[in-house]
Amino acid sequence: MKDSELAKMPVVQLWHRHERSFSSLTENCCKNRAGFSIALMNFGRKFGGSPSDVPQRRPYPKVRTKVS
Repeated sequence: MKDSELAKMPVVQLWHRHERSFSSLTENCCKNRAGFSIALMNFGRKFGGSPSDVPQRRPYPKVRTKVS
């Protein structure tokens, strides 16, 4: 659809189109997220890792504020 056609549409019709697009995007993102999670778990299993094997951030000592 061209921008000129959208400019001629009433606001109610544009809003309805927006809501349908947003719900479709949300649905597709949820489907893709599940697929990505499964693929990552399989990838980790293939190479012998698990989420608990991921190294944690090293603890650093607290830095004191400089006193003049």
